[in-house]
Amino acid sequence: MTVDEPDPKRSRHAPHAAAPAGAEEGAIALRRRLGVSVRGERCPPPVSALAELALPDAVADALARRGLVAPTPIQAQAWPAALGGRDVVGIAQTGSGKTLAYVVPAVVRILAQPVAHGADASAGPVVVALAPTRELAAQIADEVSRLEPTVSVCCVQGGVNRSEQVLQLRLGAEFVVATPGRLADLLGRNKVSLTARCELLVLDEADRLLEMGFEAQLRTIVGATRRGRQTLMWSATWSAAVSFLAAELLSSPLHIEACAPPLQPPPPAARALGAAEGGKAAAEGGADSHAPARARAPPPVPLTIRQRVVAVESASAKLGALVRMIEDEVLDDAPADLLGEAGAAALGHDAAAGAPYERACRVLIFVNSKRRADELTTALRADGWPALGLHGDKPQLEREWALGEFRAARAPLLVATDVAQRGLDIQNVGAVINFDAPPSLDAYVHRVGRTGRAGARGSAHTLWVADEPAERAIARELSALLAACGQPPLPSAKPTAPSASGAGDGHGLA
Repeated sequence: MTVDEPDPKRSRHAPHAAAPAGAEEGAIALRRRLGVSVRGERCPPPVSALAELALPDAVADALARRGLVAPTPIQAQAWPAALGGRDVVGIAQTGSGKTLAYVVPAVVRILAQPVAHGADASAGPVVVALAPTRELAAQIADEVSRLEPTVSVCCVQGGVNRSEQVLQLRLGAEFVVATPGRLADLLGRNKVSLTARCELLVLDEADRLLEMGFEAQLRTIVGATRRGRQTLMWSATWSAAVSFLAAELLSSPLHIEACAPPLQPPPPAARALGAAEGGKAAAEGGADSHAPARARAPPPVPLTIRQRVVAVESASAKLGALVRMIEDEVLDDAPADLLGEAGAAALGHDAAAGAPYERACRVLIFVNSKRRADELTTALRADGWPALGLHGDKPQLEREWALGEFRAARAPLLVATDVAQRGLDIQNVGAVINFDAPPSLDAYVHRVGRTGRAGARGSAHTLWVADEPAERAIARELSALLAACGQPPLPSAKPTAPSASGAGDGHGLA
């Protein structure tokens, strides 16, 4: 079967009518404006408005109630492709709207089932979405329920009673969101079947799934799905491992890469980098490439995020530097629209006790170990800062509670390991601070991507002890990234020890 004639089981929805003559030129122009590039045969044109998709009324109304009138760049191209039954590899920055980019087609597929959806409970799910962390899985399930409450959703993840999940699956789940370990375990116990009607498989954060060692579980799950399924793979990076996985799992996929156009002209370094990579992409894309004429790889960190690397004399001086950064730089310099009553409260100003400070400036602080997360949280709280900790050893209920307190800004400081690095969509995170230098450039990109989401402004700060092994390991790559984004360079010399007060007086965390 050719790409022009997709399996009818893979496509139950026609996104729009056949493109008229000259439409390809318009599609190229729209991709150029959106900053979208596409590789693959017979790519449908992107859309500029939801009305072009002829979505079911329930889905269109739900999106309208949320104020979504126009798609984001990744949605503009991914929606017509996925709704048309194509396999898709989507590469997009964090905060780009990629979750809805696959949730909308998935819900449309469920609503279009020939048997009234919900009537065939024992047949297994129609859609399976895999996520690397429990937090992301729960977030995806919540997004599905918000979009269409009549779709039955089951979140299958570790840290939760297995028998309760099995009961929910037996009662009927059209959309299963799962972490690979728990779903593979249930498949091995014959507690769930994916062969009867699983028509759509989604891999969210595929790069992270591989980094966390889930390849064996992924193969188990894929092997249990029906032939002819549609597969959507999403990733923030395009590594060799992700490329190999896509080649194995997807059939004639469209490769869609999207980044919102920069809000200001890129600096010379970024233009030079983009020109070199754009030429390479054009050479590799061949005649079927749909990349914009000015194809240019955008910086991996949005230009709306201000990045700063701050030199610190030693590891023991980092706590004092962190407190000064929160007081003097992060909270004082946070975007004005992110500083509500909670921002004032965190600065020590008067605020109504217990008020829900929804517009607060939230600060996400990353460390490299669970022990460091606990120690730093304790030190900050001892100094009077409203901080909570988040890492993988904490019980699931405690993790969910901490995230809820952070979202509500009752605890506007969250100290986290990389368990919170990917996928968590928390609004109004004004700043990210790398208390510990990230272990890789990819980790840096995904950490700082927790702020400045969906085009908002944000700031990212990294405490830098130049002679530490972690800093030396990423210095060259980070320096190049900062230059490409037009940000200040890495500090060239170790600072003198500043005088400190409060938490910085002799209470460093080595």
